Amino acid sequence: MSNVTNDLVDKILSLNLLEASELVKVLEEKIGLPAGSFVGGVVGANAPTSDNAASSASQEKTECKVVIKEIDASKKMEIIRMVRKVNSTLGLKEAKELVESLPKDLTANIPRDEAEKIKQQLIEAGATKVELE
Repeated sequence: MSNVTNDLVDKILSLNLLEASELVKVLEEKIGLPAGSFVGGVVGANAPTSDNAASSASQEKTECKVVIKEIDASKKMEIIRMVRKVNSTLGLKEAKELVESLPKDLTANIPRDEAEKIKQQLIEAGATKVELE
């Protein structure tokens, strides 16, 4: 990768959740894409067309989201750390708010095997109920 690309990636990865959300909105407006085009990390991945409707149906079976339903309150700090490890775009405040307002989606549209690993890590950290949807 070029230095410009590396610098841009580093800047994007350092954004907090609010800043990343604003970036997505601005990019959608500037490029002229419909709202929600970047959901899942790939432009248009969830918008089935006549060409890719069959492939998106099979994709739904292999991708899922991780939803934290309940936690052990005595292990809240460990869970916040794990949430930040899983979703590096979240700052401490955002991760704390997520953990304190359950149930919440932690990830969206990730491969099922990766979601299983995240679920196991969350349970080890102190989550009492984590679901894959």
